[in-house]
Amino acid sequence: MEEVLVNRYQKRLPSSVRVPVGAQKGTALVLHGLGGWKDQSVIAQTADSLCSLGYRTYTFNAADGSRGPDGDFFTQTTSGYLEDVEDVMELVRGDSSYQEPFILVGHSVGGLVAARYASEHPKQIGKLILLAPAVSWKMLWWAQLPFFFLWMLQGKRKWPGPEGEDFYLGRNWMFDFFTFDGFRYVRNISVPTLVVSAEKDQTVARPKEHARFVQA
Repeated sequence: MEEVLVNRYQKRLPSSVRVPVGAQKGTALVLHGLGGWKDQSVIAQTADSLCSLGYRTYTFNAADGSRGPDGDFFTQTTSGYLEDVEDVMELVRGDSSYQEPFILVGHSVGGLVAARYASEHPKQIGKLILLAPAVSWKMLWWAQLPFFFLWMLQGKRKWPGPEGEDFYLGRNWMFDFFTFDGFRYVRNISVPTLVVSAEKDQTVARPKEHARFVQA
């Protein structure tokens, strides 16, 4: 089922709602990563799996993401994405079909946003699933430093889009990302949490880095 939600800035958030067959066991929200979208394979398959387990499952496109109809990918920030999540959570919890327990799932940067949301709203989350989550600018910063330096000088960075097209992300995303730190958030997360890590992930972190995250 397709819906169009609206955030606090009146930007549209295209969303999908998967309704389980049979008795509903709870509610779930799956967050895509930077440059991702609600119908991306990893997001759609995760949402399908949760729905098959009996959870009414929501996915949506960030307002300033690669598929945001009213937004601008160049100006997006992780803080802006967090605001979208807060707005969607308010709408989901206000729906008559809302049922706990609630599972929050996040992929990549969506995982970092999910961790922060769970740390700030512990009573709203029943379980947390982080799929190859971004953790912190402190993670592998030395490897990213040349990219950050070039990004700062050029004012933008090329990012692959959902259909093979190139998007450009402004330097404000980088500065905003420096204010997010999963190591700090994880100390306030008390709900059962699953972290899925990939050995060949060269983008956010690998198992040994994620091990530091869960032990923080």
